[in-house]
Amino acid sequence: MRKQQKITSLLLLFAVILLLTGCGSVAKDSKLPATTSRSVASPNGKYVLKVINEKIQGISRSKFAVARNSGNSPVIYTCPDSFRTDDTLYFVWDNNDRVWVYSDDAGTFYWTMTKEDLWERHDYFASKEPAPDFLKKAKPANHPY
Repeated sequence: MRKQQKITSLLLLFAVILLLTGCGSVAKDSKLPATTSRSVASPNGKYVLKVINEKIQGISRSKFAVARNSGNSPVIYTCPDSFRTDDTLYFVWDNNDRVWVYSDDAGTFYWTMTKEDLWERHDYFASKEPAPDFLKKAKPANHPY
């Protein structure tokens, strides 16, 4: 009986560690959108894009975090902006390791790393920067550049 209790305790500890560190998979194909169950490695392989769900005043919202792509994947940036999940919402890398967010409600934005671990938000239409292929295919009318 004692051995069974130890095994049960170890399994419970393992489950708690997975919950705290995130047990979702990491996709190596940087062209895929990140989701709450699938983080996506950046094209250069140095970073991982993660999606975080939250509720604000009863409304389900998501935002992204960027972590180093290492054993424990420490988060280096968490976006302060969140987007409604009731709308079409995509989080995706481009070929230049920039994070793009498309929201039916808010529009299209992208973030660039300006200094080590510091990120800056840009408006897609103001910049006319070419959107990632995924966004051009998923929402062509919204991504003419």
